[in-house]
Amino acid sequence: MANPNKAKQIAELVAWAKRNGRPLPKSKADAEKLVNEFLAVIKRKSVLGVDASPPPRPSRPYAYLLSEEAFPEFVSNERQNTDFEQLVHDRTKALQQSDGDEIAAGLLVQSGERAEAKNVAAAVGSPPSAVGKRFSGTVTLSPAIIKQSSPALLWNADNDIETGPVTLTLSQQTPGIGSAALRAFALLTWGSYGTSHTAEVDIGRGCQLSVNASSIAVSLGLDALSAANTIQAVMSASMSFRTPSMNYSLIRSVYIDALANGSSSTVTPPLFAIGLLPIQMSLLTGSVQLDFYDTSNTLVYTQTVLNGTQVTSLPLTTDIWKIVVTNNTAPSQYIRLPFEIAL
Repeated sequence: MANPNKAKQIAELVAWAKRNGRPLPKSKADAEKLVNEFLAVIKRKSVLGVDASPPPRPSRPYAYLLSEEAFPEFVSNERQNTDFEQLVHDRTKALQQSDGDEIAAGLLVQSGERAEAKNVAAAVGSPPSAVGKRFSGTVTLSPAIIKQSSPALLWNADNDIETGPVTLTLSQQTPGIGSAALRAFALLTWGSYGTSHTAEVDIGRGCQLSVNASSIAVSLGLDALSAANTIQAVMSASMSFRTPSMNYSLIRSVYIDALANGSSSTVTPPLFAIGLLPIQMSLLTGSVQLDFYDTSNTLVYTQTVLNGTQVTSLPLTTDIWKIVVTNNTAPSQYIRLPFEIAL
């Protein structure tokens, strides 16, 4: 059912606009300008007791101002929920409540908008600070001889009370076979109540993860290659405030390129790593020795892995701080250590 008060307010605005030859608003900004001018006239009337409107402009055809195709909300009294009508209603009511004080009226409108945002957030399950905002981003990079990354999205809550599940979906557009090696990853920084955490995960062919936070920043990047190239990696991230529909395994890879026979490379396990998945080697008969050291730089245990023989994840205890990888196969080989990540 139509609201007679709102319909009356709209009718008064329409009559005033017609009488003064005001053009049809073509945007929300134009509509707000028209409403503010109309409310200023109302205020001058209430203060002066006379019609203080400026002299009427040359009249324009009524059909031009109120054509159904261009501005149907003024034609049908049954449509009372448009943004423009709500703006007229809210600002008129606020001006009346504030006895014509425009600053106080503006504060009343802002307070109402915040309350409405909270109601919408409660209905859809998103925090109030996220209502009406877009949380997604795309990063385009080309491989280089150094590790690189670029920001993709950011969310900071208005208050830590908004802490809740934040789900991220990560993906990349994969070039054709033979184009270039692309080692895409995501750098995550999140936290709540004064704490902050950081982790990196492989994007691979796409993944999804969830953390509890009141702020989160996501950067997308590429690990280093032995030689740069011009192939572009297009990586994307999007965010929602729902728990994921399923749990995904997360991996963060460490690459060792062309490790010579008898040579060693020191690897620091990624943050939140709980295990080392089957190691991948470029040589069919490849063999590596893994030496695990704790935080006191003491060798804790040693394990030799032949290509294809490791079928389960090697657990990483909390005291393991570094792993020394030694290639036992001539002449040299490429080695990938895929760490299992738990967030």
